[in-house]
Amino acid sequence: MRKEIARLGLNIEVRDAQLDPAHKQALLEGGGKVKVPCLKITHDDGREEWMYESDTINAWLHQQFG
Repeated sequence: MRKEIARLGLNIEVRDAQLDPAHKQALLEGGGKVKVPCLKITHDDGREEWMYESDTINAWLHQQFG
């Protein structure tokens, strides 16, 4: 996922849920599970989507920004 972000030149905030308890809690509360990688997508209508699988995340990034 990080390679795809870099390849596409995207400015996406990266958080460490392992070292930062606040980020870990946000991941659990928002997405329902503590699993990485995870991409939190905030849609134009304010709806949040949490995407967990690397291949799915990379495909979504490429579709949106590639």
